[in-house]
Amino acid sequence: MKIKKLLVGFTAASLAASCMAFSVSAATKLSDVVYPSEEDAEMNDAYFSIGGLPFYMGTNWQWNQGDWVSITEDGILEFSYTISEGLTLPNGGTLGSMGIVVNNLPEDNYPYDITITEAKFEAADGTVTELTSVKAITEADLSSEGGFRINIRPSEQVDETTGELVAAATPEVAGWDEEGAFSGGTLFVTIDFGSAASDDDTSSEAGGSLSETDDDSSDSDTVSANEASSETAAASKNASSSETNAASGKTDNAETGAGELVLAGIALSSAALIAAKKNK
Repeated sequence: MKIKKLLVGFTAASLAASCMAFSVSAATKLSDVVYPSEEDAEMNDAYFSIGGLPFYMGTNWQWNQGDWVSITEDGILEFSYTISEGLTLPNGGTLGSMGIVVNNLPEDNYPYDITITEAKFEAADGTVTELTSVKAITEADLSSEGGFRINIRPSEQVDETTGELVAAATPEVAGWDEEGAFSGGTLFVTIDFGSAASDDDTSSEAGGSLSETDDDSSDSDTVSANEASSETAAASKNASSSETNAASGKTDNAETGAGELVLAGIALSSAALIAAKKNK
């Protein structure tokens, strides 16, 4: 009974560890909701209606936007938006906010799992600012203004009525709201929503790894069982030999024979324990 309780305890601990090791994000994979389809026109149209546009606003909050970007079959949205010097003051202007907005994602399934593979701003003078905090975003949340938005701002945006934080500041552009700190340039942002094909490939690879692990475990069990069987047979043979010698008077050391019998008993008990664990 103690052995069974011990094995049950190990099993419960293993299951708990497995659940912790394989915990995943609660975000939705886009391919689980909509995807390109030659058979389902409605599903196909819903997927390819997804897209977005880049935008820029100075501290006067006048809206400027770039061209519409459509999602690719592989789930990629690649934005490149040049903010001309004409939108800033002749000697340099200010940044209120710039970024991207993604529209037409099914609203009932937010947030979405994303990877931002590129996020940088190349100023007119060639200086490149890597937007590390933007690349750290892993989920596309529904904005109160509609769609999924990435706001790149030198200061926080707070709702004046509620005091609620609307958009966090982007540390890499701190100070760009000061007069003369911003002279235009090009914003690059690439968002990967993933694709159904890449998800299937990952599952196949994971399955293959699992099979190899199972095989290794099976081989290990077989080796252990064989070793235990060999040890038991050897111990039994030694015990039998000692008994025979004692009966024929070939040995005067009765304690040696008794010791070997004890060892044989221990070996037999060990083999039984291994067999019980294997059957369990």
